[in-house]
Amino acid sequence: MTADSIKIIDYRSKNSNKEFVDSLKNSGFAVLYNHQIDINLINIVYKEWSEFFSSKEKYDYLFDLKKQDGYFPMKSENAKGCPLKDIKEFYHVYLPWGRIPDQLKKNTLEIRKQLKEIGIILLKWIDDLELNLVIEKIKKTNLNIKEYL
Repeated sequence: MTADSIKIIDYRSKNSNKEFVDSLKNSGFAVLYNHQIDINLINIVYKEWSEFFSSKEKYDYLFDLKKQDGYFPMKSENAKGCPLKDIKEFYHVYLPWGRIPDQLKKNTLEIRKQLKEIGIILLKWIDDLELNLVIEKIKKTNLNIKEYL
């Protein structure tokens, strides 16, 4: 894979769905621009969470072993099959029951909403185009397509 094989796609272009799926097939990646995700909101969320991770408040939200939500400090987990602990910290939010610090809730939930909306669209692009490819392959074999749907 080369950087040239990763397509940079205008989300609002007429063929963005096909370009997106083609890029995923060829490189496993795609870069979208001109999408509906608010870049200012992205920057605000990064800033808010960065401040949270830099504060001692994060320890008020230590992860719950049973629910697996909250703050996971560095070296709190390791990759499956690897004895070394990961050098990262992260926070799991599970909705509707998970804990989110009050000052992070509004923007975190808004970015989640926007990302979920575009995620649904991107998955539909993949589903629609891949289903059409499967149908075309079945037609080429002269099989009864109704048997497969």
